[in-house]
Amino acid sequence: MAKEAGAGHAARDLRLVVAAHAVSTYGSYLNLVALGLFVLALTGSAMRTGLFMAVRLVAGFLMGPVSGLLAGRCRRTRLMIGADVLSALTLTLLVVAPVGARPAMLYALAVVLGCGQTLWGVALRAELPDLVGPQRRARANARLVAARSVAMLLGFASAGFLVAGLGYEV
Repeated sequence: MAKEAGAGHAARDLRLVVAAHAVSTYGSYLNLVALGLFVLALTGSAMRTGLFMAVRLVAGFLMGPVSGLLAGRCRRTRLMIGADVLSALTLTLLVVAPVGARPAMLYALAVVLGCGQTLWGVALRAELPDLVGPQRRARANARLVAARSVAMLLGFASAGFLVAGLGYEV
């Protein structure tokens, strides 16, 4: 009986992690497109837009080893929540900042978003074996990949609709 209850909790926990992964991924891909278009609208420069994207990717790459250390030492669910909250707060700062201050914020924003996305991903991958055990790992990974694919599609598509419909104040 206790084993069945444990399996029920593991299944529920996996559903929650898959849902959190889908929401986080949706936001990441929505802001990837929307911010790229924002940087282009704000700066008028394809070169600066590319640099913004490169800074975001390099920051994420450099955060990899640090994320591994943190995922080994800290509660991974807290790391994932913290990374998403920090990303959301950073984006909120950009939205509420005076228009004239926004260009100076772009590269710091890119660093925070790149680091946050990497930390989230590493914490998720480190948590998964403990969450589902070795027998269910393949199925859990399949669910995560499916959720990521749907979230990417929706994030990219909705970014286009949001930017087209709402535009930017630059």
